[in-house]
Amino acid sequence: LYGYILGFSPEPPSQGSGMSRPSHLFTCVLDGREVSSIDDCVNRLKNMDSKGKVWGQDMIMQLQANQLQLCDIETKEFLESVHLSSIRATRAVLDSCVYDSLLIISVQDPSQRAPQAFLFQCEEIGAQEVANDLEKAIQQGGDATPLFKEPQMDIRSHLESIIGRGYPGSMKRPVLMQSNSPPPEFPPLQNNNYEDYGDHLKNDRRPSSTMPFPRDEAPNRPMQSDQEQTQPPFSDVERDSEIFNHVAADIEIFTYKVGSALPKDDGKKKKKNAVPKVPPF
Repeated sequence: LYGYILGFSPEPPSQGSGMSRPSHLFTCVLDGREVSSIDDCVNRLKNMDSKGKVWGQDMIMQLQANQLQLCDIETKEFLESVHLSSIRATRAVLDSCVYDSLLIISVQDPSQRAPQAFLFQCEEIGAQEVANDLEKAIQQGGDATPLFKEPQMDIRSHLESIIGRGYPGSMKRPVLMQSNSPPPEFPPLQNNNYEDYGDHLKNDRRPSSTMPFPRDEAPNRPMQSDQEQTQPPFSDVERDSEIFNHVAADIEIFTYKVGSALPKDDGKKKKKNAVPKVPPF
């Protein structure tokens, strides 16, 4: 399905491709005491599900030669591989609980003391159909054509190739639209006039705080007079001195305005309102 969406395959996947993707519920050990049969495994599943202790894991079930393999869907790594001769029984349990299509596979290796039962919930392909196919494969000894074919395409490798080389097939990498408009220009520098500095500061100008570059480094400067163009650029000391003089002038103007705004002391008024002293007796 991913290959069809991304353009790897020209046709959508067919429903009868033989790929089984069951959800593994849990593995139960038939110890002969608490669990001794497949029915006991189903009861154990119901008990665990009522307590919220069942977490299904989707995986790929495929048959390669004489091996039944369980693979991770994303990484395609083998999670479990069981020889067909180790399978003791396969059974489909339908409509017995919340999991209405249970596939139970009983397996015992020569190295194991007790058999194990793998419980799967089959959604895409019914549990009964998968169980019948496994029974046929076991009877044929695994020499027949594999019933569960391995995917022909590794989705992960193709996704990595998409990042490096672009979309294959009909899917093409979107082309970024290039704008024909000229690049934006910086706004003209804003200069503030200082008329209260005195005669020697009337013609001086200081760059505003919003200027992104120093005066001699700003790009796209506005038109200047011939006299300003012929002047050599300020050195760091001269520029710092000019800034200091402007700051000092600002402080002086601010102090003058504050002093003008404060009420002046009227000595005569204080003398009139003063209470006369009473002479001592």
